[in-house]
Amino acid sequence: MDAGGTARKIEFRDREVEEVRSVSLNSIPLQELFDYWSDRQTRQHLPSRQQIDPVDIPHLLSILSLVDVEEHPRRFRYRLMGTRVVDWFRRDFTGCYLGDSGTESQDDELLRRGYNTVVETRAPLVDVNCTPHLDRPYRQYEQLVLPLENHDDRRVNMLLVGMTQLP
Repeated sequence: MDAGGTARKIEFRDREVEEVRSVSLNSIPLQELFDYWSDRQTRQHLPSRQQIDPVDIPHLLSILSLVDVEEHPRRFRYRLMGTRVVDWFRRDFTGCYLGDSGTESQDDELLRRGYNTVVETRAPLVDVNCTPHLDRPYRQYEQLVLPLENHDDRRVNMLLVGMTQLP
């Protein structure tokens, strides 16, 4: 949020359709993550995993997840999950595929659709979700999903996901 308490609108260039699009974020850490990611893209390329250096963003690591994008069939595997994300969900999904729980939940399907959208559009996605939680009926989370590409074939092969809990 800005000093006035409103969501900050962020603009980015969508190279596929050559227009400027914008997203609104409520969370300052997610704004910082977006700025970090945006500073690493060029006219020709989205940032790659190699351009994301944890040393640059130590204060954000606990809210980040890296998700591998596998093709044929497309699946999403959690490469790592930040400690705060694990604490919030009381489960570490590192090494697991989306939907690995054995039963496909509505949340899994929403995540899958969002992740697919980011892979196909090569553009960031912001989402606010409400999730049931043990100590109260639900918690609200803001999530920023950012595409990372393999510069050899320009394929989105990983997602950088930031998540913050909203009040």
